[in-house]
Amino acid sequence: MKILYYGIFFEKQLIDNIYSNQRLSNVIQYPHVTFCFGKNMVVPYHLIGNNVNINVIGYGLTEDNQGLLVDIPEEYMEYYINKSIPHITLSVSSNGKPKNTGNIKFESIEPFTITGKFGYFTNLGLFCN
Repeated sequence: MKILYYGIFFEKQLIDNIYSNQRLSNVIQYPHVTFCFGKNMVVPYHLIGNNVNINVIGYGLTEDNQGLLVDIPEEYMEYYINKSIPHITLSVSSNGKPKNTGNIKFESIEPFTITGKFGYFTNLGLFCN
């Protein structure tokens, strides 16, 4: 098993209801905030399965990416090893790439909180327990 990335993952049914009228052609099947990805990552296994409340503070939409700007709780920031601003990709166009969602212009919105689970994604699927 190869771990591809870790972060906070959200139930798709919860995310499906957020700005659903503006979805692009490819909806993200495992919506998440990517904390770290790549070859040399050290996964904080002691966090796997933790419920985490995330504040959603912005929304962005371009022709290729749709996403939410989020605020990560301070106690999790030491594990956020990502050059991109914290975000959740909701959908992308056929030309869009989820990694580019962090580059879009987010508009401030009335903040709200959603709960996810800390986990990791592998070549075999998602693990949050």
